[in-house]
Amino acid sequence: MSMRLLFLVEHFRWQGTGLEHSAVRLCRGLAARGHAVHVAADTGETGDGITVYPGLNRISETQAAVRPDLTIDWGFIHPADIHRMGAGTHAGYLGYYLDAFSGPARWWRRLERWAPRHQRVIRRQRQLLARPAARFMANSHLTANLAIEGGAAADRVTVCHQHVSLEEFNPAKAEVSRTVLRAEWGLADEDVAFLFVAHNLRLKNLELLRQVFEKLNLPNAKLVVVGKRHPRWEAPWLIFAGEACGMAAVYGAGDALLHPTYFDSCANVVLEAMACARPVLVSDTAGINELLAEEQVLAVRGENSAVESSWRQAVHGLATDFSLRRRQGEAALNLAAGRNYQCFLDWFEAYLESVAADRQL
Repeated sequence: MSMRLLFLVEHFRWQGTGLEHSAVRLCRGLAARGHAVHVAADTGETGDGITVYPGLNRISETQAAVRPDLTIDWGFIHPADIHRMGAGTHAGYLGYYLDAFSGPARWWRRLERWAPRHQRVIRRQRQLLARPAARFMANSHLTANLAIEGGAAADRVTVCHQHVSLEEFNPAKAEVSRTVLRAEWGLADEDVAFLFVAHNLRLKNLELLRQVFEKLNLPNAKLVVVGKRHPRWEAPWLIFAGEACGMAAVYGAGDALLHPTYFDSCANVVLEAMACARPVLVSDTAGINELLAEEQVLAVRGENSAVESSWRQAVHGLATDFSLRRRQGEAALNLAAGRNYQCFLDWFEAYLESVAADRQL
């Protein structure tokens, strides 16, 4: 059943954040399947069968012009039929992020939560969550619980974990530039490269990995930081790779991915690395951890020495056991293969039809 769909996205661009990128991919896929896809955005370009209307301050006007069967809000922008909660709730995010701080900084962050700019966002989201006709699409049970805690009715919240494009991320693409990229990073053949991919180094918990690698005492174990911000410290085992355009090549040049984040709604970076057959270690608040085996999921909260020790043991195991890395990489690839993006398109179309049918009752 072809539908007229209106998406509300702050910035509609392929090279944007993970949330923006996912909106473009979904809209392109739906347009290719025959749906009339319209997008209201502050920035974006019409193309690929998608009509973009500039200006989120004119949403009501755009809705009147488009007359959509369904309006899908990519976050918490405006009242809509469906809200896609790709980043959880602001209140939930602030609560989890608090654990990245200690001492006076933690006290200040707790106080800062009550700043007007934060409270405006929290109030606005609670108003949207309380709307009885709205539906909420969460990308993990972690995110779903945040929605319910924020006031959404449990029966209006649906969970669908992240999916990955196996055309973009696969072992063949990952291996093409491995030798060249490792040489650029200064890695020897025997080095085991652990990837840490993040822009927000504090939220994603680079500090924990600093403690781990300082005590690891394995000369061939290297930590490669990929992102915008250079760590404020240096170490013989640390390599700063900067931002990267071709992430499949980055995963291919590495040997495993570490993601000890204090919070992620459902980390894309983990699933992408898995699709490239790389073993992963993630925190128990990464969202994607809900799909992984127990030995791949580690706590990041609790007594500091116990947390550091558990991560160090897990990293040591991967660094010293090639067969373990291979087995976990194969298991990761098998899991990612079942989460191909085309499967998500099938699911999302069926979800849209169910919401449309519900509206007509």
